[in-house]
Amino acid sequence: MEAEGLHGFCFMRKPWEEHDFHHYRNALIICAINPFKVLNEQSASATAVLEQLKEEDQSAFFEVPMYGFDGRLIDIAKRAVEECLDHGQTANLECPLWSGMVTSMIETVFHHLFGFRPTGMLREAYSSQLRSLYSAKSAGLDIDLELLQGSEIFNWFRAWTFMEQCGFVAGEVPDETDDKDENEVADD
Repeated sequence: MEAEGLHGFCFMRKPWEEHDFHHYRNALIICAINPFKVLNEQSASATAVLEQLKEEDQSAFFEVPMYGFDGRLIDIAKRAVEECLDHGQTANLECPLWSGMVTSMIETVFHHLFGFRPTGMLREAYSSQLRSLYSAKSAGLDIDLELLQGSEIFNWFRAWTFMEQCGFVAGEVPDETDDKDENEVADD
């Protein structure tokens, strides 16, 4: 993701052995901010461009870049799985919304979530927030933090709370099946 210039994060999900979730397998979760999704179709600059396009081409002006970005993210996920799994292994690809994943008890409670890796501006913002927390702790605030800041950077729960503070929460986007921001690749 970093080499592709994407701003987001990835982590691993492994179901607890004690629970029988047949449809939840080990998974690589990749989430990136789609810059084309935040474009406001009602903005003055977008309206000025849309006025120059034929009416039948206007929806494609917004949709094509969004889906191209999704395809790029899917390609990254496929490459990561191919590099990690033995030759001939199969993998399933799913594209759930982040807002649906972080509110599901099965997704957040009954899985080991580890290997969180932020990239791009999300890494910079998250690292900056952690520096602020460590500064506040050294100034005497009672904050529960790991001894080493490097350990916190890869802490999934701390990262999840950071993502919520950034606005990645349930209800953030319309519930449309073809409107996806992150991709999941699970091994069989």
